[in-house]
Amino acid sequence: MKNKDILRNKIKEIIKESAGQSLATTRVVKLIDSLPFKKSVNAAGGEIYAVGGIVRDAIMQKASDDLDIVIRGIEFEKLMSILEHFGKATDTTKYEDGETGKRGAVKFKPADKVYRKYLDDNGVEEVIDIMLPKKEFNDPNTKGHKGLISDVNPNYTIEDDMERRDITINAIAISQYGEIIDKDGQGQKDIKNGVIRAVSPSAFVEDPIRMIRSARFSARYDYNIAPETIKAIKQHAAKLADKKELPKERFLMEFEKMIGKTDLGRAVKLLVDLGMFLPIFGTNYSGIPYNEFNKVKYVFEMGYLMLKDKSNAASLYLQNIDNSKEGNKGIAALIDYDNEVRNRNLDSATFAKKLSRIYKKSKLAFQSAFMEDDAKIIGDKFTTGELPVDPSDINFNGNLAIPYVKEYAEEKEIKITNAWMGPQIGKIKKAAVDAVYSGDIKNETSEIENFIKDNIKKIMES
Repeated sequence: MKNKDILRNKIKEIIKESAGQSLATTRVVKLIDSLPFKKSVNAAGGEIYAVGGIVRDAIMQKASDDLDIVIRGIEFEKLMSILEHFGKATDTTKYEDGETGKRGAVKFKPADKVYRKYLDDNGVEEVIDIMLPKKEFNDPNTKGHKGLISDVNPNYTIEDDMERRDITINAIAISQYGEIIDKDGQGQKDIKNGVIRAVSPSAFVEDPIRMIRSARFSARYDYNIAPETIKAIKQHAAKLADKKELPKERFLMEFEKMIGKTDLGRAVKLLVDLGMFLPIFGTNYSGIPYNEFNKVKYVFEMGYLMLKDKSNAASLYLQNIDNSKEGNKGIAALIDYDNEVRNRNLDSATFAKKLSRIYKKSKLAFQSAFMEDDAKIIGDKFTTGELPVDPSDINFNGNLAIPYVKEYAEEKEIKITNAWMGPQIGKIKKAAVDAVYSGDIKNETSEIENFIKDNIKKIMES
């Protein structure tokens, strides 16, 4: 190919790329322009910028569902006053240090239904995150993440705000006029070249969770992590061990965002290879093949795979990721399934009985890809009532058994009292459940009554 042809093709590629980016960023500008409070903010001297995922994804020419806004030039109280004219504005500032915390974060839900439909038509969530610009720096007298001070100031520039972000591809803003704010164009270069790069050498010292985030975005976009960023992660990975400094809720949030949006196996492999896994969990990786993570739908499943070979897996999950009842019961149920049911040659009654205990612990576990189909079938039958989960679910009123119990008692010359009768009814219901589990009868009143009638002596003497 001649040099002129090579140059011509290169120019075509540049024009095509530029046109694609222009089209994508135009969509962002239109979203900013459509904001119901835009004119009021501008009239008050405010400047509006789109930031974060919607900008990154626009440059990548990908869809994005979140609209994050930075507004500078207006004091927080004035901004809240403006927003409240157009919808519900909720101050989401976290006062981690009491009265010294500065307000500067709002979740805004527009009141106008037509506008909410406009957002929906454009694939954007109706709740918009709005922030004032801020800088971040470390208090030399306070160790760890708690020493990170967020200084919110409406007069800071958008460049100031971008410099405190995590990675370069997330440190790009678009103004309401379509100007791209990107220091040295580094974020756009890294998008073009497929690179994850920390915004600054101190990024992981200021907030160690950013190391996990780097792995998440690397796996999400199939980007390589820059060598200097890998070096920084390995250097600072140990900081992830301090759960007093880093609440586990922040780990949970990162893991939740990994599921469904990333190559999860690759993300976990990065946690292991870059030395983050051990400080996060205080133990080594289970060794499960990484492609198993492709089946994960819930965080508790992710925890189950990462900690599968640990006798205290549920405890490690609770301590380091998730203290919610649902998550902890989910991983505990899968572990119980492994220990009591999986690959065991159980008769149908024992199989159902063990699964009933697991089902009572976590119904959600029965939706997991890591529970086998025969167990899921039983779970479905528990849900529909075809199988009772325990004796209280049996389709039989205990009073119907009383005549048969009395007949047996009279034959055996047993004195009938309420204290004696109660346990006998319980025994009968338990026997009926076992018969249903064995497949001898269905969970139907008539079949259960006939079963009791035919087996009363055996049941009473068992």
